[in-house]
Amino acid sequence: MGRKKVSANNLFFKPVKYRDMKKSKKLIAFIFCYSFQLFSSTCLENVQESFKEIAKDAPTEIIHTKGYFGPTEYTQSLFNLFGYNNHLQGVAYYPEKDIYILSGGDWKTKKGLLIFAREFQGKMRVFKRIHLTSQKELWHIGGINIIGNKLFLSIENMGADKFWIKESDVYVFDISDIENIKKLPESFMANNGKYGAIDYTYYKHEDYLFAGNMGYVDIYKKPTYENQYDLLTRIRKLIFKGSHLKVLKQCDGTLFLAGFKSSFRLIKPSKNFVYLYKLDINQGKAKKIAKYQFNCNRNCSFRGAVNILQENQKLSIISSKMFKESLAPFIKFKIFK
Repeated sequence: MGRKKVSANNLFFKPVKYRDMKKSKKLIAFIFCYSFQLFSSTCLENVQESFKEIAKDAPTEIIHTKGYFGPTEYTQSLFNLFGYNNHLQGVAYYPEKDIYILSGGDWKTKKGLLIFAREFQGKMRVFKRIHLTSQKELWHIGGINIIGNKLFLSIENMGADKFWIKESDVYVFDISDIENIKKLPESFMANNGKYGAIDYTYYKHEDYLFAGNMGYVDIYKKPTYENQYDLLTRIRKLIFKGSHLKVLKQCDGTLFLAGFKSSFRLIKPSKNFVYLYKLDINQGKAKKIAKYQFNCNRNCSFRGAVNILQENQKLSIISSKMFKESLAPFIKFKIFK
């Protein structure tokens, strides 16, 4: 399998042009939006009980990466500055195509990364790699989410690299055709936030985006059939702890926000936690109500690529290591069910 790299300049950043639609096209657009709302409005009867039902451990699985990474790229090798140059940061599952997407970033080349993996002949394999670039040399793609046929992500700078830049590109992509991914008009440049994770929910007949970084979560809102998100409020609380955040909706109308943390320990395996917060959007407040621990045993990390998956009333958690193995062409991950 040959190494495939596609420049985002050619693939993603072409403007999407919308011509005047005939009635039939308007009907198709309405059906698409309505279906997306139904998919994204799935609620849980009891969010806390759903978390309690998730197993605390899981078998280790691998994603084969041969042909898509250099020997030391995205590893903790000395030749990759022990992982400083690049690392994995986000993961999401696309049930429509039975595909996993992982995100990352490369400080040295100033490029964001998306890799696509699916099962082939009994093994999970990478089959596509895409680079995202930014006019302002933002390069770090953090936590990502897929809702319906839309991929939500943000790209930022990170660490000491141009730390004074407090901006992010927030992208929404139509991924219904993996070979022809399109940036949607609701994408925007956030001039007041540096975001390490993005999530979406449809709530009370409006679209909401949740964008997190250390110390705050910004909530954006837009009318469903419009393209512009406006900043609604900022929750000043350490919910996003450097990895990801996830919005969960209870059927009584209560919203919850999950944050993730991995506590580093030198000798023993790190401890990995999900922190659950109850949200009050109108007041711009979040109250921590629960904490859940899971066992990665050095084969995944809630500091790196982690996400919560929902299928009907069942929750599961997927998490990979932040790095590809140094001596083998694969990435280890777990799915807690």
